[in-house]
Amino acid sequence: MMNYKVQGLTLLEVLITILILSIGMLGIAAIQIKTLTTTQESYSRSQAVAIIEDATSKIRANREYFATEPESVSGTDADGNTVELANPYTNNGTSGSYYQWCQAGATPYTASNQCSGSCTARELALSDIDQVCLALDNSGMKSATIGATCFDRDAGADDSDNCSPGSKMAVYVAWEQDLRKGEVEIENTRCQTQLGANAAQVAATGVDKGFSCVIVELVP
Repeated sequence: MMNYKVQGLTLLEVLITILILSIGMLGIAAIQIKTLTTTQESYSRSQAVAIIEDATSKIRANREYFATEPESVSGTDADGNTVELANPYTNNGTSGSYYQWCQAGATPYTASNQCSGSCTARELALSDIDQVCLALDNSGMKSATIGATCFDRDAGADDSDNCSPGSKMAVYVAWEQDLRKGEVEIENTRCQTQLGANAAQVAATGVDKGFSCVIVELVP
């Protein structure tokens, strides 16, 4: 009788041990998943910081382009008619409206500007965007997007320039959060309130809920 009791008790102890180990393994698996998410987010943020620092340094290097009010610099079309050339950095958008340069996706980014040797300040701006977008495309960030806006310091009725010299610019890099099953999107971030608060902003910037971002403000 004693032998049977000992055997039954040992089996119960084994079952309890297996249960405890199973719970512990599930906890370890959850921690590993969270670690993977955190690692990916940290990698994306470090890539975004490097790219946005490169973008802002290029803009500062081309600051003379802003000092001459680039929106007022005209060119001619194929028929010889005078046309206004858009500022590639902001696309002559209204003050505070973000303009998307590019977004990483299934189709690789193709550089369109060929600026080699001597080139105009506007051509340099186009080349800057090409280089930054190529770096963004190769960064490995999920659905990454980059763009800029100008907060016009002279918004009077007699000011026809959407980005007067000395105005503040803002450049953003945003990427989709890499969420695992059961994880909740980070909400009410600056990305959502400043870049994707409504449908029009989402369409203009490519930034929707579930995105993280880096925003840098500068005066070229």
